[in-house]
Amino acid sequence: MSAHSDRSSLAKAPHAPPHSTLHLIAQRLSAASGLAVTVVDTIASTNSALLDSAAHSPMHPQPPCALLALSQSAGRGRRAREWVNAPVSAAARQSPAHSDLTGVPAFLGSLAVCTQLSLAHIALLPLHIGVALAQQLRVWGCPAQLKWPNDLVLATPAGSAKIGGILLETRTVHPAGVASIAVVMGCGLNWLSAPPIQDRLAACAAPFAPLAPDAESVFAGLLRAIHLGWQRSASQAPCDFAPFDALFNCAVELHPPVNGVSHGIARGIDTRGHLGIDTARGRVWVNSGEVSVRASLAQASLA
Repeated sequence: MSAHSDRSSLAKAPHAPPHSTLHLIAQRLSAASGLAVTVVDTIASTNSALLDSAAHSPMHPQPPCALLALSQSAGRGRRAREWVNAPVSAAARQSPAHSDLTGVPAFLGSLAVCTQLSLAHIALLPLHIGVALAQQLRVWGCPAQLKWPNDLVLATPAGSAKIGGILLETRTVHPAGVASIAVVMGCGLNWLSAPPIQDRLAACAAPFAPLAPDAESVFAGLLRAIHLGWQRSASQAPCDFAPFDALFNCAVELHPPVNGVSHGIARGIDTRGHLGIDTARGRVWVNSGEVSVRASLAQASLA
């Protein structure tokens, strides 16, 4: 089952009856977010669907369009890691409240644009989206932080726990014969439940967000935040990452090692979005395509 607003440019999105539950949800989300929103029950991956759709879209430039799924069967994160979401319970699906997304355990949404901006121009896009999402969560009382480059986390008594992640993907397309870039910005956020993650703590955001409105308003707010991240990146606005930096001054491990060094202390990001790490051999700057950084359980020594 799927639904979409009349403004959606998702060329391959299946149509649903105009008064179906998901169609009505999509209409309300479109009005609340200012985006063309499509809502589907279950899909392999919202990012993959939008990338495939961009290849068939005749529009140029393509206006922002969003795809929201209640469940994904093949969600993924950075470096092709699997993203697992809790399924929508049968009780929630049969409840009258399900008509407004109440009981949906996770936000699984992607936003797509078609642009002629270069990838270098929008190099800070994942960080901008992370900041915008963290800012929105804090409006609802949730003290979200960002683990460079693309994780949303919370400080808990047991340690830093992941509540969500951001995945940016691009594809060269030729709408109307003009070479452009389709940019797809995906976010998975544990809202009501948090499936376990191998070797990582996981948490859900709702219990930490006492000021959050109803689920439908929350999901619209998260879509708006992703779009705001895009707008800030496209305009090359400064990225206010520091107030949300979960790794700043923390001991970290580098995978793989950089210049023979596998650990150090994180010191924030530079204007390129690279992470600075003080190591025994001096400060190194790494980008997300080169290395994965994890908080270390042991205090780093630079001696």
